[in-house]
Amino acid sequence: MLKKVMLMFVFILLAIAGCRSLVPDSVNLVLGTIYEPQDEISLPAPKHISAAPIKVSGNELPAPSKSTAEEQKTEPASFPDGENSQKSTVPNMAGKELQTEKNLENEMFSEKLSPPRGKNNPSGKNIYLTFDDGPDAVNTPRILAILDLYGIKATFFVVGTNVEKYPEIVQQIEAQGSLVANHTYSHKYQSVYASEEAFLKEIYKNEELLFQLIGKRPRIIREPGGRFLGKTDKQAFIAKAGYELKGWNVDSYDSRKPIPNANQIVANVKRQANNQLLWDEMVILFHDGPGHASTVEALPAIIEYFQAQGFSFKVF
Repeated sequence: MLKKVMLMFVFILLAIAGCRSLVPDSVNLVLGTIYEPQDEISLPAPKHISAAPIKVSGNELPAPSKSTAEEQKTEPASFPDGENSQKSTVPNMAGKELQTEKNLENEMFSEKLSPPRGKNNPSGKNIYLTFDDGPDAVNTPRILAILDLYGIKATFFVVGTNVEKYPEIVQQIEAQGSLVANHTYSHKYQSVYASEEAFLKEIYKNEELLFQLIGKRPRIIREPGGRFLGKTDKQAFIAKAGYELKGWNVDSYDSRKPIPNANQIVANVKRQANNQLLWDEMVILFHDGPGHASTVEALPAIIEYFQAQGFSFKVF
């Protein structure tokens, strides 16, 4: 009897051993069977994608962080009403000026303006530096000092309300041989452009102030914002009144908001000055009113650039 029991137990063990591959792991563990662990499957480590700097036209731009992308803002590149008054929006990239299509259109518009008539330099290179909206207590005397240092003259289109504030500066402009010209009395568009009669009243009022100061009645005028540029009827109206309208064909863009720094102003002028069609009578628009210290800072570099190119500096 005992032998039969032992044989049955052996047969049971052999059956279990033969079928152990079919037995779940949980049962094998209960039975005390030990297995070698299966080979682990090796998965490649995930690749780290680095935000490397991007090269654009030879310049390397750092990859923006999330916070930089969220914080980046846009600011309008605005112009005073009438002076290339189309507006565009450009990214505020650490003060770097970006030329948009609108800006380029404005520049082309500026370059198409008819240059003034005047005596030409035999070399064919004549330049007129013009300053609008002064005089100013700070900027205008500094500009006059720079002009005197380089031995050149410029044209100042003065506003009557500022003439009343700083009559001695107007007299200084005249004494140094630069030209005092008329830029209306108030420079307020609502008053200046109310009608042709209103425009002439603005001119007459400023003219009278200037006559009392310098003994001259300027015939050279420039309307605020260049509103008459390209308008033959308005130009005829001005000529009939006995005045000569003077525009510009190079814009320093120093009246943009925010006001550009000196390096940007120099670059603006140089870029447009590459157009050789302007060289015979190149008229550059600047401003010497309050807030235009960067124009003063840019002036020496601009003067030296054109002197090196063989330009003659003229007044109207």
